[in-house]
Parts: sequence; structure tokens; C-alpha cells
Amino acid sequence: MFNDFRKLYAASLIARYLVDFSDIQIDGPANRAVEYKSFSNYRPPEQVLSVLLLKHLCALEQKSIQFLSDRGKRDLCRTDQERNKIIAAQDAILRRLQVAVGNPPVANT
Repeated sequence: MFNDFRKLYAASLIARYLVDFSDIQIDGPANRAVEYKSFSNYRPPEQVLSVLLLKHLCALEQKSIQFLSDRGKRDLCRTDQERNKIIAAQDAILRRLQVAVGNPPVANT
């Protein structure tokens, strides 16, 4: 659980400060923080969805479910309609990210 959370936490810090401190060691050799001009230099828009959300966030959610009561698990279940709304929202976010970084999405044919 921690590994998935750590990846999301590191990405959130980079998104906010455009600096990656994850390789800095307190007792280790003097490593420099990596600076980015934009978040897309760290993680392209396609990877925000595929790696951060669909891989790490979904894994964190699935691992967290085991700590819920049976009622909590039932309340968390999503219908197909709700799942489709989430997928449509994710697709819309990806399209906006691609346009924002000058990489417009390719039309599906």
C-alpha cells in the first residue's frame, strides 16, 4: 500500500512545486533535487491516467478495501453506469491535459 501511496504523494509534490525531492537522502551522499519546467516534463498526460490513476490510485483503492467492514464494501460497489461515468470523466481529463501540453488527442476512427 505504501509504495502506491508514495508514488502518488511524490507526483502531487512535483505537481505543486515542480521539484522532485524523492531521491534526496538524509544520511546519504548529497543528491540534488530534480527541477521541472512543467508537470508534463515529469509525467506526460497519457501517463497521468495510465500510471498514476489507473495503476497506483486503483491499486491503493483495492488494497484499502480490505480494511472496510462488509457494509462499507457493499456501499463502495459501483454500478456499470457509475463506472462508465468515471471512465468518461477520465477520458475528458486526458483530452484536456493533452491539449494543455500541445499534444492534441487523435480522433478515434
